[in-house]
Amino acid sequence: MSDMQHEPKQAPLSGQGFAGSVEEASGSPAKSAPADGAGASCPGQPMRRPCCRRRGGGGGALVEPAALAALLAAGGYGYDMRRTILEMSGGVVDVDSGGLYRSLRKLEDEGAVISRWVEDCAGPRRREYELTQAGIDLAQQWLAALRSRKRLDELLVDLLETGLGEASKRPDDGASH
Repeated sequence: MSDMQHEPKQAPLSGQGFAGSVEEASGSPAKSAPADGAGASCPGQPMRRPCCRRRGGGGGALVEPAALAALLAAGGYGYDMRRTILEMSGGVVDVDSGGLYRSLRKLEDEGAVISRWVEDCAGPRRREYELTQAGIDLAQQWLAALRSRKRLDELLVDLLETGLGEASKRPDDGASH
């Protein structure tokens, strides 16, 4: 099962299958960090783009920025964050709970998130999550990377639409192109 699922009637998110880096998507590797901080490194880590960290394809690569968005909006517990993501996305982004918790653990290991166990009178202890400054910085990196990907997606849509428009004007000779 993938980490993210989309409603069938909705178009896939522009980042669906976004497993590579911005450098890979644009075809040119970045040599140094841009002024907007999009290439800023995490403490103890070499310079990199945030999307380079999560390879594997599918929508799972989008669990991390979805978790960061939920933490920026409200913080809180994992299941509450899942609900926040659903509400913020109008039900389009449904993050798998297991993928969300794996992402939160990874973010905590990297210092982007802190957590603490909270006693709940009505039930078992729950883990509460909060962003650190490193997490806010990572959210800014994701924003820059996703904006870049959005521009690439729009360019490819335009190219395909133009190509299909031209193909529909050609006489059908029975051969496939």
